[in-house]
Amino acid sequence: MLHVLEHALIDTLKIFPFLIIAYILIEVFTYFLSDKLNNGILSKWAPLFGGLLGTIPQCGFGVVSAELYTRRFITIGTLFAVFIATSDEAILVLIASPEGLKALIPVILIKLVLAIVVGVLLDVIFAKRNKRLMEKADEELEEELEDCEDVQACSCCACKPESKWEIFLLNPLIHSLKILAFIFAVNIVFGTIIHFVGEDNVVNFLQSSSAFGPLISALVGLIPNCASSVIISQLYVLGGLNFASLVAGLCANVGVASLVLFRKIKIKEAILIIVSLFAISIAIGYLLMLFNISF
Repeated sequence: MLHVLEHALIDTLKIFPFLIIAYILIEVFTYFLSDKLNNGILSKWAPLFGGLLGTIPQCGFGVVSAELYTRRFITIGTLFAVFIATSDEAILVLIASPEGLKALIPVILIKLVLAIVVGVLLDVIFAKRNKRLMEKADEELEEELEDCEDVQACSCCACKPESKWEIFLLNPLIHSLKILAFIFAVNIVFGTIIHFVGEDNVVNFLQSSSAFGPLISALVGLIPNCASSVIISQLYVLGGLNFASLVAGLCANVGVASLVLFRKIKIKEAILIIVSLFAISIAIGYLLMLFNISF
C-alpha cells in the first residue's frame, strides 16, 4: 500500500505547478482586467488555442482549463477543446516504442481536429449561454468588490488587499492546496482500487471484446487518474487495443480535471459535461472502426 501513497503523491505534485500558475493568472486577470475578460474569452479562436494547448503532453493543462471554466473565464467549447485534445502521459508512452510512434501523429491530429470542431460547434450552439454565464460572473465579481470597498483588511479573493503578495501569491497558494488535497484523496482511492483489482485484470477487461473496444476504452479513460492514459496507450503498444479504441480512450481521458469540475460547479452540470465527452469519444472511436482506420 505504500507504493499507492507514493504514486498518489507523485501524480498530485505533478499538477501543483500548473495549478498555482493558473490561480496566479486568474488573480492577475481579476485584479487588472476583470472588465475586459469577456471580449477575449468569447473569441471564435479560443477553441483553436485550447486544442493546441491540449496537445502538450502534460496532465496539468486539463486541470487548468477546468479551473478556468469553473470561474467562467473560458467557454464550454474551449473546455471541450482542451479535454478532447489532451492525452496526459500517453504521448510519452507512444513515443517510447516503434509500435506507438507510428500512431503518434495520427492520434494527435485526429484529436486536435475533433477538439477544434467540437469546441467551435459548442460555442456556436451555446453562445447565449456562454455570454450569460460570463456576464453573471462579472456581476458577482463587481458585487464582491463593492462589499469589500469599506473593508480595510479583506480576505476575499475579489477584494484588493493592501499587500500585493496576498492577492498574487497567498490566495493562489491557498486555493491550490485545497484542490491538491482533494485530488490527492481521490488519487489514493483510485490507486487503492487499481492495486486490489490489479492492472492485469484491467488489461484483460480492455481486451475482452474488440467490438466493444471503444466503449470499454472510453470508460477506462474517464478514470480520474494519470494511470488510465498510460494503461490505454501501453495496451495499444502491446497489441491489446486497436487504433479506434486508443483514440476513443484518449479523447475521454482528462485525468483529474474532472475532479475540479465536480468540486467547483453543480453536480448536474459536471455530469452532463463528462457524459457528453464520453459520448463524443465513443462516436469517434466507432467512426474510425467503421472506416477501418488503423496505424
